[in-house]
Amino acid sequence: MLEGGALHLKIDEQIVYDQLFIKKNAVWSLLLASGYLKVAGTAFEERLGRMYYDLTLTNKEVHIMFSNMVQDWFAWNDDYNDFIKALLLDDVKAMNVYMNRVTTEMFSYFDTGKSPQGEP
Repeated sequence: MLEGGALHLKIDEQIVYDQLFIKKNAVWSLLLASGYLKVAGTAFEERLGRMYYDLTLTNKEVHIMFSNMVQDWFAWNDDYNDFIKALLLDDVKAMNVYMNRVTTEMFSYFDTGKSPQGEP
């Protein structure tokens, strides 16, 4: 989406907040309802009886916001290039190691209810 493309997804138009932790596509429904995404097209899958939506970013400001957010996720750590290399090599294990390290360092005790790694 950051490169101008669309996500083709099945979403629930009547999503409720408590489903965000249960349904894997719920976050897209929330972003659509919040105005960060818009429907660029639809397709009805006759065989499955499901509607699929092509979702895109709504405008330049939203694009800039998401671009900055993604850059900030990786910019704080000098070794984020290791993640990019793992991504390009399709090395899921190395990507998971990196993301675990990122979350351990980013999330505080108050976010997770646990002490930082290495502390009692």
